Amino acid sequence: MLTVEQAIESIPKSISENLISITPLNSTNNRIYKIQTDKQSFILRLDNRYKDIFNIDRKKEIKVLRSASLARIAPEIIYEDYSKGILLTLFIEGRTWHPNDFTDQAKIRSLVKLLHSVHSLPLCGAKLNPVEIANNYILNLDTNTDSYKFSKICLSIIKSIGHSENIRCCHNDIHPLNIIQGKGLMLIDWEYAYDNDPMFEIASISSFNNLGKGIELMLLDEYFGGSGNYSMRDYLLQKKLYEAIYWLWLACKQSNSISNRDSQLLLRLKSNILD
Repeated sequence: MLTVEQAIESIPKSISENLISITPLNSTNNRIYKIQTDKQSFILRLDNRYKDIFNIDRKKEIKVLRSASLARIAPEIIYEDYSKGILLTLFIEGRTWHPNDFTDQAKIRSLVKLLHSVHSLPLCGAKLNPVEIANNYILNLDTNTDSYKFSKICLSIIKSIGHSENIRCCHNDIHPLNIIQGKGLMLIDWEYAYDNDPMFEIASISSFNNLGKGIELMLLDEYFGGSGNYSMRDYLLQKKLYEAIYWLWLACKQSNSISNRDSQLLLRLKSNILD
């Protein structure tokens, strides 16, 4: 794994030779640094051990990020070398969303506009494979634990739901810290982007952010333009699929770094999955 000093040597000299500060930022999945020069700010992202644990495909991520950046819904790429796990993007001026933003109808409308932009991006050619993802997460669990036993229930649910044929490019990890409110809305952290069912995307937003029923219905209504042209049964299946995958992801993370917050979230998701 590269050190930050080694990574700095790889980025454009117009940046590396004019550094004022390098500030580490909090992150679980990656090592993140805010880089300040005399003229601009940038975000430097480097791999950590979770890249291999979660089987992140950096080549695919960069392909989607380039498309999203051209559509002005993601940061501009300044430099990347996915083989070394280096990504340097322009820093976006603005604030991350707060959970309360999901209760504001005007904000929901702006989010839906962003979702339509994401789902209009070119397909990346890598379709979400829930069974493959689930099996990878399960490989990281201790077979002598209750988590491993429940992981098999999650896998069974995932297999029973199967694949959707309604495929668009999806971000798949939309939560407050990945939404930047500036002049418009942008998304960061595209590492879980795949070609996937937009219903999964909407369901993931609802589940991750624990939206109430009224807000969830408002989100669906705004996305479908008030037409009601969607199947609630299909939506709930995609929500169940997301929660099974998310439970496995959290269990995998918890097996490497115990968190009380994650423990409570695992219990909530488990209750939802069994409901």
